[in-house]
Amino acid sequence: GGLVFLAFILNVPSAFFALQASLDPQIRSCTAERVSAFCEFDVLLALAHIFFAVYFKRRVDVALACSFDRTQGPPSAKEIREQVREIAMYDLGFAVYVFVFLYSVYYNLQGLSVGSSCRLTSRLPHSAAALQLTFAWLAVTYMI
Repeated sequence: GGLVFLAFILNVPSAFFALQASLDPQIRSCTAERVSAFCEFDVLLALAHIFFAVYFKRRVDVALACSFDRTQGPPSAKEIREQVREIAMYDLGFAVYVFVFLYSVYYNLQGLSVGSSCRLTSRLPHSAAALQLTFAWLAVTYMI
């Protein structure tokens, strides 16, 4: 549940900020750095993070439900880690998301400087990127 919580708490505002920024007339008029396109794609990345967190949580829950006897109590932390490792090693959705996640980190690092030549008054594109980078850092920390 922790990864889902992190995904929602950081990526919903990120998607909102990026969407608001993409509709801002000043940002739309900045064609030198395609800030609006950055924001529109950042919305999709935020939604991908949320979708994957829910997907991964569901995969772990289903795997645990199928593998363990409920009469013995809840699964131990070791058993949960084993199921997570199995999913991480063999699940195609996880493999695809690893590349989406890495690209998101790269894209949002680049996004921190987007719009610098346009002298934007709005900090929404930068806030969206910063929230997704914070999610990336906390998600990796959570999974370790």
